[in-house]
Amino acid sequence: MSLEPLDYAAPTSAESKHARHNVIYTALLIALAFFFCLGMISLYFVTQSPTFAAGSRWAFHMIMGVYAALVAAVVITLVLRAAAPRAGRIATLALNIILLVVFPVGTALAIYGLWKVDKNQPV
Repeated sequence: MSLEPLDYAAPTSAESKHARHNVIYTALLIALAFFFCLGMISLYFVTQSPTFAAGSRWAFHMIMGVYAALVAAVVITLVLRAAAPRAGRIATLALNIILLVVFPVGTALAIYGLWKVDKNQPV
């Protein structure tokens, strides 16, 4: 006679696994956008230092612009994923391709997104 406890939980289906990956990806995308915003704030305060070289201020502003564009792309993708899932899948694919060059965290998230996210739905 077996003394193992009975597992009354419903078996996890492939659909629920895909849904879990979508939720994890969305949470990580929100966290990445938050850290992009923190980076922009940090760079802004660095450029406001009185000892900061005025000639190099443009480079920091350019980086802040890149971060702002990435945050805008993430927000647009998140809104589309919630409001229009078909367009959201296309935007997610495009965002993942863009995030491949944001080494190392963006690259890891992009690989995860390309590998696991939206696999049970057609584009």
